[in-house]
Amino acid sequence: MKKYFENIKFFRYGIIIIVSYIIMLFVCNFISGGVNFSFDKSYKIFVFISLFILHGLLYKNKMFYLLNIMFLGCMYISIIYIKVSAENKIQINEIYMYFIFSFAALNLLILIISFINKGQIIISILLLSCVYSPILIFWSYYCITHTMFNGAALLAILQTNIAESIAYIRDFSGVFNYILICLFLIIMIAIAINLKNLYIKKGLSIFLLVICVIDIFLIYKTRDNILLNVFKQALVSVEEYENFKDKTKQRQENIKSMLSINENNNDGVYVVIIGESQNKKHMSAYGYDEKTTPWLDKMKIDSNFMLFEKAYSCHTHTVPNLTYALTAKNQYNELKMEKSPSIIEVANLAGYDTVWLSNQVQYGAWDTPITIIANEANQQKWINANLGETTKTNFYDIKLVDSFNEINLSKKMLIVVHLMGNHGSYEDRYPEEFNKFSGKTGTYDNSMLYNDYVVSNIYRKVKTIPNFKALIYFSDHSEAIDENLGHDSSSFRFSMTYIPMYMYFSDTYIKDNPEIVKKIQESKNKYITNDLIFNTVLGVMNIKLNDIYEPQNDITNIEYDSELNRFKTLYGEKFIYEDE
Repeated sequence: MKKYFENIKFFRYGIIIIVSYIIMLFVCNFISGGVNFSFDKSYKIFVFISLFILHGLLYKNKMFYLLNIMFLGCMYISIIYIKVSAENKIQINEIYMYFIFSFAALNLLILIISFINKGQIIISILLLSCVYSPILIFWSYYCITHTMFNGAALLAILQTNIAESIAYIRDFSGVFNYILICLFLIIMIAIAINLKNLYIKKGLSIFLLVICVIDIFLIYKTRDNILLNVFKQALVSVEEYENFKDKTKQRQENIKSMLSINENNNDGVYVVIIGESQNKKHMSAYGYDEKTTPWLDKMKIDSNFMLFEKAYSCHTHTVPNLTYALTAKNQYNELKMEKSPSIIEVANLAGYDTVWLSNQVQYGAWDTPITIIANEANQQKWINANLGETTKTNFYDIKLVDSFNEINLSKKMLIVVHLMGNHGSYEDRYPEEFNKFSGKTGTYDNSMLYNDYVVSNIYRKVKTIPNFKALIYFSDHSEAIDENLGHDSSSFRFSMTYIPMYMYFSDTYIKDNPEIVKKIQESKNKYITNDLIFNTVLGVMNIKLNDIYEPQNDITNIEYDSELNRFKTLYGEKFIYEDE
């Protein structure tokens, strides 16, 4: 009789808790503006309820089990709140799937801990920490950015060294984040100790095995959920990058068959400079109140110089931006990444000596397309020898000017210079004598002033190179400096895409290519995104790849399409006209 009433009590409290969760589903549905409950999906609620009933039968102290699973579950499903509060839409079916996934996974975790917890508290703490670390990441990220952690953010973290991640946290997080981490560790320890008192009934081996199989099956069936999809999205990009690396030889063979060199493609030295995290709204050349770009201010009136007023980046992170900017892949074509030749590959096969000069750290868990492209260059100079261990470079960007003295010069060259530019932490980017500005954005403005100084010196240096023809400058992405949001795509603001872009042509180049220069001059007030740099540079160099040439994406061509409504950013997720 006592056992009968115990079961009644268990089911009574179980029903109360389940009803509470069903109410939560309605609330989430209402807040997110999702669809209403439907009968064809509601069976998942019964699956969810069944998980409690089946697992409850395993334990001697059912209420103790219920309280623990509900506490663990509340922590795990808390990211639904993040998704809703971050103004991300969530469908009711997503909530169903994530509920089932969470409780199937957590029930399996409790079973494992119940077996190993006797005298193995450390192992239990490690297991709990591993399972809950994604939730900690989601909440820490939310506290910093007030947005939902996503695949792009994960990819950016994986491509960043630990010190750079720490620098980002230092610049953008508060004390609450550190409190959250400490609280997380305390909770994990407390749960592990508490679960030591949970006992499984004896003589239920077959039933236990069946329940474990059910849990594993449900985890597999609900793997397409708001938590795991973040990791899947990042994995897709990683696989795409690996394919790009593996197909190098195939791309080179394709380039040979497509390569077309204009008769105006005479000997010449072309220089492409890539800036970093540079917001043109903080450049006096673009109208900023502070005198942050004195050299560029003067160059604006040079007839050989062209400043682009409406340039945007195609993404807000370095790797996605330069992956498109330096290859034939862009937001407006259907080319597969692995089949998209890089600017270095094309220049090599067109008979140019290629050079890559960089003050960026060679970081990341794998080779990104940027490092793959850079490694194709005939000559390479990486002045930052830290190899991903720190964000503090060995030298300021001005050291790259000296690197030109180490280049084996020839009559036909493409030189790419990759600056550290305005990358955070901003105060690390310039020497003390450039500490001119103060206030909220003072350090950023100082880095902007120093960047102007660096580029002016590169300009003067390359002008002395025999047969110098053109200099093209663009930034990989901008920085939402006034909003204090950095350039995290999950906190997207159009200010993260406000990049500078400009070009300088020698008198000889202008004389030999009057039509190209005229067309570029006409396009400097037209819209362009930096994923079209590949087309732009090859157009300036009078090189075409016949089978994949896109005249509508080449500002040196009369057919260039400058229609605002077609331009995009964030890999097509946002239209530029939304910023107007």
